[in-house]
Amino acid sequence: MTLPTHYKNPFISDVDIMFRCYDIFQRLTFNHLHVIPLNWIHIREFNPAEPWTKIKQRRVLMTDIRYPIVIYESKLDPENQTVKKRYCIFDGNHRATRLIQLGHKAATAFIMTPDIFDGLKEYKRNDLVNSAYRTTGCNGCGE
Repeated sequence: MTLPTHYKNPFISDVDIMFRCYDIFQRLTFNHLHVIPLNWIHIREFNPAEPWTKIKQRRVLMTDIRYPIVIYESKLDPENQTVKKRYCIFDGNHRATRLIQLGHKAATAFIMTPDIFDGLKEYKRNDLVNSAYRTTGCNGCGE
């Protein structure tokens, strides 16, 4: 398992611009932290035609649910054409899945806003050949 080092900004369509995970997560503060009903959050669904969409049970069981998931308003995702729930997951599909399996009705989550990316250093996806990256978005992450 390779953890992503860079993420796409889910608030723009360009999939070739990436940002360092560390830089993004440094911007999330207590003011972004909320308790959100899990049924408001879209969790990626498995599509057999796209094997990367499978959320592996082994990873779900190993996840540490003490860490908040990171979500954002689905209506702000320009790539979102199908998600009807209020939030998309930026980071934490496995944690959200585990919380649901354990019977939780809500989760602690950072709600990310577009300004998180303001002024962050941009990286071109093609230059990240030795780094794992995630394209994010409600419709998949390719992890």
